[in-house]
Amino acid sequence: MMDRQSGLILPVVLLFLMVFGGLLLRTSQTVNIELLLNRYLQDEVQAFLAAESALSKAQQHLMSASCNWLAFDQDRTDGLFVSTEEISAYQIDWLTQAQKLEPNTNFEHLAQPPAYSIQYLVETAAKTQDIRWFRIISRGVSSSSSHTVLLESLIGLCYEHDLDFASANKTAVSCCWREVSL
Repeated sequence: MMDRQSGLILPVVLLFLMVFGGLLLRTSQTVNIELLLNRYLQDEVQAFLAAESALSKAQQHLMSASCNWLAFDQDRTDGLFVSTEEISAYQIDWLTQAQKLEPNTNFEHLAQPPAYSIQYLVETAAKTQDIRWFRIISRGVSSSSSHTVLLESLIGLCYEHDLDFASANKTAVSCCWREVSL
């Protein structure tokens, strides 16, 4: 008795290989998209943390005894300025008109160092204390330069009438922040 071969196995195997190859291609595309999304989110977080550290450093500077009131003038080149009109984050030249944070291990791979600018707004007087209001804008840029985060904070510093601003025992009476852009 002779068995007759029909050759049906070859098309079935080819169909199986095509389906399996398509599934592998789809899986590799999904993995690549997930890797890109993960890198995107890492850059976003990196820029946000850099901006947050600059905001924190600016608040520390304002609260310190080394914060000199004479440093706030019309010249914006040092990042500490007085202006009768509100300066937006987009009007600041972040390379020349801001205080930059010193490089450290947390931010050594960033495209630009975190920076901040402080604008003096107004002084209000209470019974025994004065309150000076400041607007801080901080900026963080990710290592790939794909993300820039700008944070803005409003802070009021309260100190005694008869004390000098720099040496006064200052307390923050109000502090809030918001994300300007991403």
